[in-house]
Amino acid sequence: MKYQKEKGRRPMERFTVYLIHKWREEGDSVKRIAKMLGRDPGEVAAALELPLTEAEGRLLRRYYIKNGRR
Repeated sequence: MKYQKEKGRRPMERFTVYLIHKWREEGDSVKRIAKMLGRDPGEVAAALELPLTEAEGRLLRRYYIKNGRR
């Protein structure tokens, strides 16, 4: 996937926001998530401020019903 440079930062895709919420719910720290994604911890924290869409929330609930929590 190609990213467009925007002031030296990659734009945040919706799927990335979803994964950040998922990993945080599983107990990963903002610092760890930032390291996994190669992003600044401030960007990860900002993504956590964004609400999940209704569809993303359903997907996350379905994931935990199927797989349980960590």
